[in-house]
Amino acid sequence: MIDLIVIALVAAIVVSRFTKFKLPKDPRDAAQRRNDLERLRRKPLMRDDAPSNVVDITAQTEARKAETAKAAAQPSREAVKHLSGLAKIKALDPSFRDEDFLEGAKAAYSFYYQSWNAKDEEALANLCAPGMYDRVVVDLNSDDWQEVHVDDVRDAEIVSARVHGKTAVIEVQFDSVEREGEGTPRTMRRRWVLARPLGSEDPNWELERMTTGADA
Repeated sequence: MIDLIVIALVAAIVVSRFTKFKLPKDPRDAAQRRNDLERLRRKPLMRDDAPSNVVDITAQTEARKAETAKAAAQPSREAVKHLSGLAKIKALDPSFRDEDFLEGAKAAYSFYYQSWNAKDEEALANLCAPGMYDRVVVDLNSDDWQEVHVDDVRDAEIVSARVHGKTAVIEVQFDSVEREGEGTPRTMRRRWVLARPLGSEDPNWELERMTTGADA
């Protein structure tokens, strides 16, 4: 009999606990709750009045999130192994864009001849790979040297691309209007081989080789 009384008392306490003391209903609608949640997510993880020795980990948390997202976007090594040309370069360097690269190549083309005409060896050294720079210096100091004025770079086109080890190598064909010395303008077609280490923080490409395919 005593056991039944104890069970009844416990049951009564439980029922009263969950019927008489309910949580208050949230007066906010669903949209307001979502907005409040987003504000909390964006709020720094340290109060303005926090002690000076407390470290705000917001930046570190965001950096880890960015690194995780970047790693997830990277293709697997097995997938990259079967790629070639521009597709492989883009897989290994997601920031690469054809349009941006060609605009930069055009600017480098004009800059090269401006530096050539000024015999600015330092500027040419910054643009050329070491082997190419050595050949350019020889040409700069030859008796046949003459200025080359680029009136217009009409077109630039990627004709080939590959990955050599950890280096991206792209061949670009330029169609331009140029004047050599005091000569008359004529259409020139040249090809540049440009290279850049994949993963490098330096966005610049180096000129490794230059050829003249045709002129008119």
